[in-house]
Amino acid sequence: MLKVSKENQLYIFGCAVLFLSIIAALGQLNKHYSDIFINSDTLGIPHLYNDIVIDNGRISDWYWSSSPSFFPDAFIYFLLAGTLKLSVLKTVFLCGIVEVFIIVSLLTYLFKKIVSKDLQKYKWLIPVFLSMYFIEGFYFSHDPFLSFFLYASGYHKGPFLNSLILICFFLNSSSNTVKYIFICIFSVIASFNDRLYLAMLAVPFILTILFSLKKTEIKHSFISFLCLIIGCFAGMELFNWVAANKLITFIAPHKIYAFDNIIPSLNNFASQMMDYLRSFGFRSFQIIFTFLSIPACLVYYFKNRNSLGQTQLFLLLFYVFFSICTFAAPIINGNYTGIDTIRYNIYPFFFAAIFFASGIGFLLEKKVKISYPVISLSLLIGFTFIISLKINADGFKKYLNYYPENLSEIDSVAGKYNLKKGIGDYWSSRKSTILSKKNIVILSVYEGCNIQELGTNINWYYEGEFDFVLANSISPEALKKFNIRDSITTKNYKILLVDKYIYPKGAYFPETIRK
Repeated sequence: MLKVSKENQLYIFGCAVLFLSIIAALGQLNKHYSDIFINSDTLGIPHLYNDIVIDNGRISDWYWSSSPSFFPDAFIYFLLAGTLKLSVLKTVFLCGIVEVFIIVSLLTYLFKKIVSKDLQKYKWLIPVFLSMYFIEGFYFSHDPFLSFFLYASGYHKGPFLNSLILICFFLNSSSNTVKYIFICIFSVIASFNDRLYLAMLAVPFILTILFSLKKTEIKHSFISFLCLIIGCFAGMELFNWVAANKLITFIAPHKIYAFDNIIPSLNNFASQMMDYLRSFGFRSFQIIFTFLSIPACLVYYFKNRNSLGQTQLFLLLFYVFFSICTFAAPIINGNYTGIDTIRYNIYPFFFAAIFFASGIGFLLEKKVKISYPVISLSLLIGFTFIISLKINADGFKKYLNYYPENLSEIDSVAGKYNLKKGIGDYWSSRKSTILSKKNIVILSVYEGCNIQELGTNINWYYEGEFDFVLANSISPEALKKFNIRDSITTKNYKILLVDKYIYPKGAYFPETIRK
């Protein structure tokens, strides 16, 4: 019979606390945050899966984001969906859970690399620290926005995961040759997947090697550096080759290298942080802790660089450079335009979990004269209790069976008038298509009714006839293109029943079918 040590029992308990906090948070979501957690962006990979795997579509017909999120996000979703055959929302939920616990596992590995053996038993604090992001949303600010980026697939979580994977492999006991091969090949995949990997891994990794260089490690450091550069360059060249040969069409980002917007971007970021810091709760504590941990790690590095091991020195410096580069990337790029832009640079807050566990573990072990099992169990039981008070089974079930009122309105009208295919704005189209109970299809267009290709198979527009329009986001001038037979006004939409129309092959604007 497999025997689990007391340390691992507490770690499993800590992971259970994190899992329960996610369940509780999802069960507490109101309409506004349910719409945020389940939106057209989060359903992008499921849409791709449905077309490529179920409907035998071709990926070459897709217009996709320039940060594809193929690995690990799409890889995990495709694996779960293909294996378990669950509904889209249940698969999305499991995908989020899997990614959260991959992050926990990788952070735990790094934690064990940075602390002494007597402190490794405090690894249970890592999932507890991350659980606070979910608890925050139902006990303090009632704003689960930050926890969304820890849980949801996409949103540039891929570069963070890939950075942790590479660092963990770099610090493991494999032979140097195996490490060099892995660094090179994995960097091709990661840099192709999302160029934010350069800010999260490549630049911090190179700076760490340069600053922590030891004479005995010059050869190893130089080859690692070279493999990373080659891999990243090859990944970006692969991306350009795929785009140039139309194997996938990538849509360029809205704003990039807007250096004249650096000061406004910095102001936006600072204002958002100040808003978070002014509120009382776990969120403000975690943000304060993260910002303080960066200089603290730097000071600790310089004070103890002659006594610490190479791995510890590397991780301390890497965390500092990772945090600075990740926080600064969207600001220097000039594209920190609103509160949702934190998706680019939120990840130092999650990485800080290993230093939270290190610091609290040190205090509990060295300063607090209470036995380890007593204080550990007391804290875990306390967290479990405050989470259990907020678990809402009906709310969680409702999340897994999410069917918003506005989609119900569209389905009702579609069922009554036998509507099959229409157009609407980006935020209504994909969600309606995937979650509709009437099997309607709504494709995304701009206000002028011209095709909005992002996240679609372009052939969808050129196959079959359309018979309705969600008019809310369409300009009055563009609506003149249609022969309107009837107008149905619901609480959320103005749905136009129109003479059938098509998008001629290669065209970007609709044409009414003339009898």
